[in-house]
Amino acid sequence: MADNTLQQANETISTDDLGSVKVQRVKLQEGADGEARDIHPANPLPIATAGYAVRLDEASATITYVGEAQAGSLTSAASWRVKRISTASGTVITWADGNTNFDNVWDNRASLSYS
Repeated sequence: MADNTLQQANETISTDDLGSVKVQRVKLQEGADGEARDIHPANPLPIATAGYAVRLDEASATITYVGEAQAGSLTSAASWRVKRISTASGTVITWADGNTNFDNVWDNRASLSYS
């Protein structure tokens, strides 16, 4: 069975056929008005909290990186606070360089030392 559903006025929406029920597909995107960039590992969803830009990277089933920096900071700048969350054996949160300083490069998150 085809996954798309024909709507009125010949508009088609993307759906997924789950047995006898169709569910609309929704894809996260971000961008300014008139722009739309898909969210994926190379373009993670930017989140701003308490004045900080936040980046999330679900690197694997058990490792997630969370980075915070001043809004507008480049991911290549040494201005990020980075933590690693491991769920391999319970939940363990460690920080890049063993501290919460804003002095790490988000792009290097996988190769930083955590404690």
